[in-house]
Amino acid sequence: MRELSRCVTLITFTAILLASSLSMVQTRFDSRAPTLTTSAVSLIQSPSSPSAIQASSNGILINGKPVPPMPIQVGCYEYANATWLSMACVPLEQAAGISKPTEGGNSGVIGVAGNIGVLSYGYVKVTFSQYSGELDTTNYQCDSFSIQTNTNFFGGNNGHTDWVQFVEQSANCALIFAHFCIWQVDVTTQQYPNKCVFTNIQGLSSSYYASSYGYLSQSLGGVNYLNGIFCDNSNTCWGVVDTDNNGLTGRWSDTTGTILGYGGGGTAQFGSPANLSTYVYTSSGTSFTGGTTNDVVTGEMNNLYAYPTTLSCGLDNSFGGSTYYCDTTTPSSTSPPCGCSCNYGGCGGSVAPGTLITMSDGSQVSVQNLRAGMQLLSYDLISHQQATSTVTRLVTVEAHNQMVISTGTGQPLIVDQNPAQKLYVRQSDGTVTLVAVTDLKVGNQVFDALSQTWVPITGLHYQNEGAHLMYDISCTVPTNYIANGYLEPDKV
Repeated sequence: MRELSRCVTLITFTAILLASSLSMVQTRFDSRAPTLTTSAVSLIQSPSSPSAIQASSNGILINGKPVPPMPIQVGCYEYANATWLSMACVPLEQAAGISKPTEGGNSGVIGVAGNIGVLSYGYVKVTFSQYSGELDTTNYQCDSFSIQTNTNFFGGNNGHTDWVQFVEQSANCALIFAHFCIWQVDVTTQQYPNKCVFTNIQGLSSSYYASSYGYLSQSLGGVNYLNGIFCDNSNTCWGVVDTDNNGLTGRWSDTTGTILGYGGGGTAQFGSPANLSTYVYTSSGTSFTGGTTNDVVTGEMNNLYAYPTTLSCGLDNSFGGSTYYCDTTTPSSTSPPCGCSCNYGGCGGSVAPGTLITMSDGSQVSVQNLRAGMQLLSYDLISHQQATSTVTRLVTVEAHNQMVISTGTGQPLIVDQNPAQKLYVRQSDGTVTLVAVTDLKVGNQVFDALSQTWVPITGLHYQNEGAHLMYDISCTVPTNYIANGYLEPDKV
């Protein structure tokens, strides 16, 4: 059995089975509670551990014993003593104060993408093989992080752009608490309603692994539900069930996730050496086409470098039904895969948040809102024609210096002082060369790709201290993009 492959079983329950499963829940439910027609929740943790959570044709197994499905009743649960126990959710006032996980990611965020709207299950497992400490840069200091399972953005029932995140957030050193939430995000209005359950504090180590995942279900009455479960390497699981308010059902097309900052834009800054693997699994009862994606938007991040991703897709019939799946495995490390020494914050130069990147349709998007797969407007300096390139990767780094490049037109360009970052400069004899930003001089002419003119640099200002958030963009041929109107190559 592949690790975590075939981990979803969609089971049609009869009324007798439903009554049997609900009888194992040690709490009293209203007799009018919705009945379950479909359920997911088969999973596996580390197969090398004999006590790990595993999947079987009977559903979840812990130490070889079957686990009943989580009740499809809005609320919060803990799996203990071979039973799902109803427990109090995080109070609404406290849940409202939890730092928003935001649209998280860096090069470690990976996943799979299917045909629009067919997915019903998303699973993210993080497994460490080497750990040397971790610090959240924004909020709660050491051992403070999140493990996220994120869906795609989708057009919701409310007419807005919506999004769902299943997220474990653990703050160990400062406030000593942890919780797992389903976030039903209204991206348009930036509202972050959540339903959360308290979990155990998660202590990272070289043998730590944990999983965050979500799945869809529906009652006999046709009510759609979001179901989220978090399991750690103590084989303890917590669950949250909430109504699918914005309509993810029928609109779920990709799954991404990894270990990131706790919330509020924090970075999970790992000490070196650190090595981990992110496994993402997503599935459906309907055939879909999968592929890898580096789904980066804004906010949460880590300082790890992603290594090549492996992808596998297939059809599994081992659980008595047809389950289509795709999964990816991506190793990540504090050591860059290029084998170089990246002393400037990344293996290439960076631009500051708020830098406007021109899209292929002429619109502009702030760099922190880019996502892999977006189409950018580029310019071919050989044919002297505009072209289109595709974002392949966006990496967030922290630099300890920056410089501001000003011209007589347009918005100044803010980059880190990295000689690997270069701009196209026209020399006095008319030749065009790539010049490191650290070698630029007032009077040099840089290319304004929007007006297709060369404009002189009128000012260079340097800041050599502090911490500065920066973004590296990689894109396809012609491997350049337009930042604040100026033509830049991607990482060199």
